Amino acid sequence: MMLSKLAMGNVKKSFKDYTIYFLTLVFAVCIFYMFNSIESQQELMKVTSMEHDAMNFLSEVLSYMSVFVSVVLGFLIVYANNFLIKRRKKELGIYMTLGMEKRKISTILMMETFFIGLFALLIGLIAGVFSSQLMSIFTAKMFEVDMTDFKFIFSIKATIKSLLYFGIIFSVVMVFNVISVTRCKLINLLYAENKNEMLKTKNIKVSLILFLLSVVSLLVSYYLILTNGMININIYFTLSLIFGLIGTFLFFMSLSGFLIKFAQRNKEFYFKNLNMFVLKQINSKINTTYISMSVICIALLLSIGALSSGMSLQNILSKGLKEKTPYDNSFFNYKGVEKDIYKGINKIYPLGDKVKNYEQHNIYLSNEKYDTLLSPEYKDSKYNNMGNSKIHLISLTDYNEILNIQGKKPINLEKNEYALTCNNKEIKKYLGHIIDEKKQITISNKKLNLGINNLLDTVFENSIVYSNMGTVVVNEEVLKGLDIRKSTLNIKYKDLVDKEKFDKDIKEIFYKRHKEINMPFNYNVSKYQMYLESVSTKTLVTFIGIYLGFVFLVACVAILALQQLSQAADNKKRYDLLKKIGVEKSMVNKALFTQIIIYFLMPLGLAIIHSIVGLSAVNDIIKVFGKVDLWYSILITVGFFVVIYGGYFIATYIGCKNIILKSD
Repeated sequence: MMLSKLAMGNVKKSFKDYTIYFLTLVFAVCIFYMFNSIESQQELMKVTSMEHDAMNFLSEVLSYMSVFVSVVLGFLIVYANNFLIKRRKKELGIYMTLGMEKRKISTILMMETFFIGLFALLIGLIAGVFSSQLMSIFTAKMFEVDMTDFKFIFSIKATIKSLLYFGIIFSVVMVFNVISVTRCKLINLLYAENKNEMLKTKNIKVSLILFLLSVVSLLVSYYLILTNGMININIYFTLSLIFGLIGTFLFFMSLSGFLIKFAQRNKEFYFKNLNMFVLKQINSKINTTYISMSVICIALLLSIGALSSGMSLQNILSKGLKEKTPYDNSFFNYKGVEKDIYKGINKIYPLGDKVKNYEQHNIYLSNEKYDTLLSPEYKDSKYNNMGNSKIHLISLTDYNEILNIQGKKPINLEKNEYALTCNNKEIKKYLGHIIDEKKQITISNKKLNLGINNLLDTVFENSIVYSNMGTVVVNEEVLKGLDIRKSTLNIKYKDLVDKEKFDKDIKEIFYKRHKEINMPFNYNVSKYQMYLESVSTKTLVTFIGIYLGFVFLVACVAILALQQLSQAADNKKRYDLLKKIGVEKSMVNKALFTQIIIYFLMPLGLAIIHSIVGLSAVNDIIKVFGKVDLWYSILITVGFFVVIYGGYFIATYIGCKNIILKSD
């Protein structure tokens, strides 16, 4: 009983020391509960069976992600706890001096961990429960479904999972505390705060060499990732990661060796106010934390990448879906022979009462290759292999049928004329010169002149990407003797058709029985299914981006905060000395503010440079799905960082100021 009272008293007495640690735990529990309660949020929404399955899949993916997240949070909590133990070594030494056994000291620490963990879990779960109510509105918006009458939702499953995962984490922390106390010697505990940090890198020449090596490594990494891209997972991609990691590590390792020397070159700056003191404080901290600074920088890169790319992809999938799905359903036949797909389906599954109108067209392969159409610049792009592919052709009759079903006016071509179509925004810039020059082309030994003086933007079929990479419209005579690449049937439903049932019927009748029947098509892409997959994908990507981005961000900024709080406590005597020699309080506060903000911005600054390069490579992949709105994702990411990074910075500054201004 006495030990529990002492432990509770210590928690209350040291609450200021525990504030950032405690708030981090609360944030962690809150976000963990929120993202694991998605399955229960379905009770508030009107969802179809397919949407129900999609939400269950999202919940399952996030559940697996939570295992990884719990490991990250576990390392963070153990790391943070280690800092707190270091701060209290003298106090623990006094306990031992007064005759308290190590076993009892360990028991006190275990109780303190239990009390803090219990309070954090309780408050975090309460915050998570209320936050999840707001999140259910966000989830409904992402899935584009209506909400039923609002009611309060409490997820037992998410609560149990939170208690289990964080219970394990706090148990590990308790074990670490016991081991830490058991191994400590009394003299080390009593004089821990008097130990000076050892310099790891002193030689200016060595430091400059390491810095130059870091710059070279990073430039090589950037070059490899930008030229190779992120689609090709090969030796160059692996090397870009290796050089990036080495460059980041060497950058922070080399800083401590020449940071002050570099600043000393500008005497006016170096001796102005307390700049000399601030630089030495930062330099001494980098000496012992360059490894953790490197890890934080990489984790911040992951956070920025997860948030930005997740938001970019979500925005593209939301905007581009309508223009990529002008039909209710598209059926594809790649068997290379002309076949009436509609007739084949209708024999097995009558379409008369379901289909309002339809069209079927063939895409032919020319003997000529795209190299004759594309401008030379394409060879330096990621589409450089396209030049070896045969040009796609479509008959004027089929093309006008496509325009008709889309409600557009037909086009006219003379026998010796052609038109050019493309809806892929990246490829368009390599085809535009044909329109500008009114270029004459040769197809099947026939010279054709441009008949339509603009690049037609036509969608031939439902597709998740802009699949019309450049198709030439010609008269039927030009196509004689050429191979059919594929046949496509596009249909539009009658108004009262149950789209979900239609998709289920196609799946049950054709895909599950394909061995028993003569399949009239290879596969189909329905607008409803694409809509559902798009909504599911954008929701999954957004949630994972926010989940991982938030966790990595909180982990990084919490470690930075704890390191600065620890340094403030260790260097309190130095700040006291400044006050004794007459330095004004405002100047001390300004020096502290400058020190903390520089320390916070160093890993973030390099992480931003990394992310600019990384996101350029990621956006090359995302562009396949549509136009990337960089400002949208940048503003969302900046908003997250301003709130969380800025909030922790302010809390750290206030905490450090309280430590150094507190009278002994």
